[in-house]
Amino acid sequence: ELNKIYVGDARELVKAILDESVDLIITDPPYSKEYLGLYTWLAKAASRILKPGGLLITLAGHVYLDKIISGMCKHLDWYWIGGMPNTLGTVGRVHPRQMLCGWKPVLWFSKGKAAAHPYVFDFFHCLADKRYHPWGQPVSWFVYYINKLTVTGDIIFDPFCGGGAVPAACKMLGRRWLAFEIDPETARRARERVARTQPPLLVPEPVQLGLAWGNDILV
Repeated sequence: ELNKIYVGDARELVKAILDESVDLIITDPPYSKEYLGLYTWLAKAASRILKPGGLLITLAGHVYLDKIISGMCKHLDWYWIGGMPNTLGTVGRVHPRQMLCGWKPVLWFSKGKAAAHPYVFDFFHCLADKRYHPWGQPVSWFVYYINKLTVTGDIIFDPFCGGGAVPAACKMLGRRWLAFEIDPETARRARERVARTQPPLLVPEPVQLGLAWGNDILV
C-alpha cells in the first residue's frame, strides 16, 4: 500500500516492492562506519526496484565516500555529486580528518541511462530543521528535488525515512510515496508529521518552490 510509513528493517521490507516500480529513491542513511554496508545494499535494491532511467539520490558522510561510491557503482551507474549545506553559520567537525565541514555530500546514481529531467541545482541552500529527528534534514530540500525530478503519479521511495521529511515533501506535492523506518517511536512521530502536512492547493513554479517555502510554512 502506498503513502504509508512501514516499521521494520528496510533490507527485509524492500523484498515486497515490485521490480521496476519506483521512479525516484531519495534518502539519508546513517553515516557511521558500521552502516557502510547499507549503501551497497541500497544500490543493489535500487537496481531491481527502480524503473529504467530512474535516479537514486542519497546523502552520505565524507570520510568513507571512496568505499560508498565503489560499492554502489557495482550495481548502478554513477551520475553526479552535489551537496547540502550544514545549518547556516555552523560547521561539522570531522574528527578522523580534523576537518571543519560546511556541507554534506549528495550522491546521484542512475539505473542505466538516466531519464531526461530539467536543469537542477546540485547545491541547494535551505534552512535546517531538527524538530522531528536529531539528524533530520530540511523538508524544503526534498521538495525542490522531488518537484524537479518527478511528476504527478510517480512513486518516490525512502528506505530510511527518520523524521518523515521525504513523505511530507511528497504529500505537499501530491506525489505517491513509500517509506520505511526501523524505529517504531520515530515512525510514530513521522506519521503524525505527515498527517499534519497539507496536500497541495496551488503548487508554485519549481524555481520558487524550495527557495520561498520556509519550514514553518510547510509543516
